[in-house]
Amino acid sequence: MTKTITPTEMLSLIDITQPYFAFDEILLENNIVFANVPVQQPLGHEAGPISAAESSRHLAILGVCSCALKNPVQKKHYYLAYKGIYERVETHSNIVSTLPLTGKATCISVDKRKAEAVTELLDANGDTIIRLRVFYHVILDTTFERLYKEHYISNPDFKLKNPYEIKHPFVREEFSATQMRADMGKIPEYYCAGHFPQYPALPVAILAYNLFDMASRLTAHILANPNTKTIVRQYEIAADNLAFAGDDVKLEVFYDGSIDQKYHTIRAEGIACNSKSIGRIKMMIENFDVQDRELVLVNKNENTNHKYYE
Repeated sequence: MTKTITPTEMLSLIDITQPYFAFDEILLENNIVFANVPVQQPLGHEAGPISAAESSRHLAILGVCSCALKNPVQKKHYYLAYKGIYERVETHSNIVSTLPLTGKATCISVDKRKAEAVTELLDANGDTIIRLRVFYHVILDTTFERLYKEHYISNPDFKLKNPYEIKHPFVREEFSATQMRADMGKIPEYYCAGHFPQYPALPVAILAYNLFDMASRLTAHILANPNTKTIVRQYEIAADNLAFAGDDVKLEVFYDGSIDQKYHTIRAEGIACNSKSIGRIKMMIENFDVQDRELVLVNKNENTNHKYYE
């Protein structure tokens, strides 16, 4: 039997809101949750149909939903993702998938301290294109508010904007032979819209989006090929701390090497307030030249063709 859960019902159990939460509704069937996954963020230097960071954001939130519905304590909690393992699994030779996309999540375990979920992103044909396993700290809202009371803002200035619709410029950036550094500056409150109410914290989705984009740009820099586009094939992330609105955030990406100049291993990290690690990523990305490869995205709702890349 399928049960429809509205955003209002879902958000009564998890302390996030729109636009960070972007599902119109959640479907629950046999302890598995499903949702239509929107595509909001620019692809930047990645090939689509959706960036690695955005797919991870939606899937991690869907994993939260699955765990919140299974949590025996049906009260509002914060679910803080502290580890994620991602794999791009489609095997199409031309990387073609179709819209719309559907997210699927199953809660593996949940207790008063931790939770774990396995998630998948499916294309319109029902084929799995991404898998993400997520691990969360589970914190009651009253406990979270006590722990982070110094970051409380009664009415954050979210500017009624969706921070995922554009790529936010860096204050500063620089390349070396095998490294790229960038400075996000002080995090404005609207970057944190929906994450979390009254305690605006930088979403890992925005942090990771910048780090993946920097990894793509660093690869193009090393290959001396401005036409290079990339696919994040796999990554593992550890997010040990939160960065809050007002914190200064710096980013570092390190190139470790490649296999046949096609698959590249890269390390990346975000650092807040000069010393606090807020996210460490080890990734493998694939590169290709857009002039040599036609990637067509078929949207079944429109019957039109779109390039995967921008």
